Amino acid sequence: MKKFITVIISICTSGLCFSFDFEANGLYYNILTNNEVEVVRDGNNFYQQTTITIPKTVKNNGITYNVTHIAHSAFWKCPNLTSITIAESITTITDQAINDCPNLTTIVFNAKNCTHNTNTYLFCNLPKLSTLTIGNKVQSLPAGFIAYGNFQNLKTITIPNSVKTIGAQAFQGCSHLTSITLGTGLTKIENATFYGCSNLQSITIPNSVISLEENAFGNCTGLTSITIPLNVTTLGGTAFAGCTNLKILYWNAKDCSITYSLYNNANQSIEKVVFGNQVEKVPAMFLMGDTKLNEVVIPNSITEISRMAFMDCSSITRLELPDSNLKIKAFAFNNCSKIESVELPVNLAQIDTLAFGSCDGLKSVTYNTTNPIEIGYWQYGVYYNPFAPNWGYSLSNVELIVPENAIETFLSMDGWKEFKLPDLQMGIEDTIGSSDINGHKIFSNGQLFIYRGDKTYTITGVKVK
Repeated sequence: MKKFITVIISICTSGLCFSFDFEANGLYYNILTNNEVEVVRDGNNFYQQTTITIPKTVKNNGITYNVTHIAHSAFWKCPNLTSITIAESITTITDQAINDCPNLTTIVFNAKNCTHNTNTYLFCNLPKLSTLTIGNKVQSLPAGFIAYGNFQNLKTITIPNSVKTIGAQAFQGCSHLTSITLGTGLTKIENATFYGCSNLQSITIPNSVISLEENAFGNCTGLTSITIPLNVTTLGGTAFAGCTNLKILYWNAKDCSITYSLYNNANQSIEKVVFGNQVEKVPAMFLMGDTKLNEVVIPNSITEISRMAFMDCSSITRLELPDSNLKIKAFAFNNCSKIESVELPVNLAQIDTLAFGSCDGLKSVTYNTTNPIEIGYWQYGVYYNPFAPNWGYSLSNVELIVPENAIETFLSMDGWKEFKLPDLQMGIEDTIGSSDINGHKIFSNGQLFIYRGDKTYTITGVKVK
C-alpha cells in the first residue's frame, strides 16, 4: 500500500514560524478544508510584487479551492507593494493582515461579507496609503477595518450603496479623514465606528439608517452640525460625546429612543435643535442637562414630549409648543429656570408630574380654552402640580391667562386654582345653585369666593372667615 504524505513547507525566522501548503501564481496558501484556503506569508522572503490581486479561487493538484481567509501578517513588510486587491470571496481577515508596507498607496476592498476575529486592527503602518476603494458588492465592513492606521494621506472615503452595516471601530482614530460619503443602503452604524475622526467637517447620514450605537461619532471635534434622519429608531446617548464644536442638531427621527441624554459631560456645545415636520415624538432624556440650549420650537407634527426631554436645560428662554393633541410627560421641562412664559395648546391631552416643576422664572401660563384638562394629583395629603415651584416660591405669582368666561371653571379645579388669575372685581353677582352652599359669587384678587350672610367660603366650601 502506498502512503501519501502531504509535505508542509515551514520557514522559521526570528522566533516566528510561517508555513504554507502550496504556491500558485506568486501567492502562498494554506489548505483549511477540502474546498477552502487562506493566503499566508511568503516565508522569509516577503512578497516582492508591486501589485497583488487576491483571487476568488485557486487550483492546486487539480482541486479548485475558494480563497476565504487572509492570515495574520500575510502581507507584512512587502517593500515594493503599491496596490492590493482583496477578492469578494474573502470572509475572514486576521489582525495586521496588511502591515508595514512603506510604499502601498491603494487598497481595493471587494470582500462581500468579511469578519475580523481579533481585537487588533487589520491594516497598520501604511504611511503612503491614499486610496481605499470599497467595491459595489460589499455588504458589510468588518470591525476595526482601518482603525488607528495613521493614514496621513487618506483623506476621503466613499462607502457604496451595497454596504448595510459598518462594524464597531471600523474607522476609529482616522484623524486625517476630512470626508466620508455613506451609501443609501446603510442600516446600522455600530459602536465607535467613526470615533476620533477629528478632521471630519460634516457627515450626511442616509435615511436608510435605523440605528446609531454608542460613540458612533464620538470625539469628532470638527463637526459643527449633524442631521439625524427620519428612520432612526435607536440612538446611543453617547453617539456624539466629545463633539465639542457641535452647535446645531437637526432632528428628523420620527419616533426614536435614546439610551441617555445626547447632552453629557463630554459634550457641552449644542445650542440649537431644529425638528423636522415628520417628527412625532421627542425622546425621553433627549437633551437633558444641555445648559447651552436657548430656544425650543416644537412643530405641530409632534404629539408627545417624553419624560425629562429638556430637564435642567437652564438656558432656554424661548419655548414654542405645537398646536396639537400634545402629551407632555413627567419632568419634560423641569428646572428650566429661564423660561418666563408658556403657551399651552388648546387641545392639550396630558401634562404629567412636574413637567414644568422648579421653573422659578415662570411669570405666565396661557391656556386659551374653556374646557381645561385636569392636572396634577393628590397623594398622601400632598397635591402634585405639574408646575410646582421650588420651596419658597408660589404659583400665586404666576399669571394664568385664560378666556374670561372660563375663569370660574379654572378656579374650581385643583392645580389651576393655585395660579394668579386676572382681577375682575365683579362684586356681588347672581346666586349659584348648590345644595351645600347658596350665596353670592364674589371675586377678590383674582380668586372666586362664595359670600353668604357674614361668612365667606372658597369655591369648594371651606370657610375663610
